[in-house]
Amino acid sequence: MIFNLLRKCQRIFRKWLKSLERARKIARWEDKPSIVQSSHSTTAHLLLVKKSEYVSMARTCVSSFLYFNPDYRVIIHCDAFVAPYAIREFEKSKFRDRIEISTDQTDATKWQELKLNLIVSLKETHDIFMDADLRWNGQLKQRRAITFLTCEYEMNQKSPARQIVKKLGIANENPKMYNVSLFSFGGVSLSKAQENELFSTYKGFDDLLHQSDIGLLDIQVFNRLSEQFTLSVHAPRWGAPIEALKSTDSPRDGGIVESTYFGVTGDTF
Repeated sequence: MIFNLLRKCQRIFRKWLKSLERARKIARWEDKPSIVQSSHSTTAHLLLVKKSEYVSMARTCVSSFLYFNPDYRVIIHCDAFVAPYAIREFEKSKFRDRIEISTDQTDATKWQELKLNLIVSLKETHDIFMDADLRWNGQLKQRRAITFLTCEYEMNQKSPARQIVKKLGIANENPKMYNVSLFSFGGVSLSKAQENELFSTYKGFDDLLHQSDIGLLDIQVFNRLSEQFTLSVHAPRWGAPIEALKSTDSPRDGGIVESTYFGVTGDTF
């Protein structure tokens, strides 16, 4: 019993230390002028829905991003549940005049579909989408190509992606799995037909998984990647160059932008 109490106290103490360190870093970003100069002005977008714990992570993401990118503004897209938490958190920010909280999302739709809808709404712009669990360590140059965070792997070389693209009939396209923690169209436009094809793949994703020769446990894991798979498959078909912001990516790797992959690890900055 005493041992369990000590472990609980240790967890509380570590959590307190992490919170203190997070507050110190936010103060560093928000209280000092940016050290970089930017020659363009555009917008970054975040999605905060369903879970309020992402709000504190978004503060780290937004503060670090705006520090290194002084000519950007940020729109945070929330549902009615998360919006009050976001408003309270960001009204304390020294960057609040460059941050907009938009309650334009619904809580009745899967977050993957909300993310895909938001990303597609950025077509023809140089705006960027970024996940809330990122931390920035450098300046983002304006993107002039379709941009993902990184390329994770070639789908033909990894199961269960290999079986899924074979069932979909696109194995000969040598599709790659891209990381969509960050995405930009880089000014690229989509035709209505291309947009319809994109959403057709997304809406048929669950059936595709069950029709592919993969196990139930793989289906449960891969089902979370519906918007990532859809964008990865369709982006090469849009006739525009594709870039990865990072050649490789791993949690807390110290790159221009880094992630804790909270959804998988439960870890935060």
